[in-house]
Amino acid sequence: MKNILALTVLFVSSVASAQTPQFAIGGGLIFNKPDFKTGNTSGAGYSVDEESTTTLNIGARAILPLQEKLSFRTGLYLQEKSGKIELEASGISASVTGKILELAIPLNVQYQLHEKFSAYGGYIADFPLNTYCKAGGVISGCPLNEAGKVTHNLNVGGSFHLAEKFDLELSYQHPMKAVLDDLKIYAWLFQGFYKF
Repeated sequence: MKNILALTVLFVSSVASAQTPQFAIGGGLIFNKPDFKTGNTSGAGYSVDEESTTTLNIGARAILPLQEKLSFRTGLYLQEKSGKIELEASGISASVTGKILELAIPLNVQYQLHEKFSAYGGYIADFPLNTYCKAGGVISGCPLNEAGKVTHNLNVGGSFHLAEKFDLELSYQHPMKAVLDDLKIYAWLFQGFYKF
């Protein structure tokens, strides 16, 4: 994985070396939608309740022009993804609330469709920095502590160029694999960026 990241950065920096990169800082909201899959959800009296959450992110964005309207996007973002799951089977209940603080590195391609709008998409690697988990009911341990691996996401989004120095962005992150064996977190991001 590290080799792919290094080769991508090397390629893009060599192609974009003649162009002036654009840097921005910003942050916003993440709307997290957990999706919990378990082997037996069809039995009578069995229910799963997945509660969406809203968290924050901050970070720095870099856009490296490749052609007149085509650019490469990357950056570093500090973000938190979370979710709450409540399970009940035959009158026995359990709940898990989890939060994962991550360092996200996007590798995206952006195309300017209009002077006021650009579309982008690609890949994001989420590196977990810290986890918090609270269990209730019949669950005594917290399996979220096992989430120590990189999470791979596909993403797509749009950037609205509202002013010379300000962009407003909306994007969607689709996890390529579970954070744990049975849990994925889908995320919508709403962010503002100040360009300098």
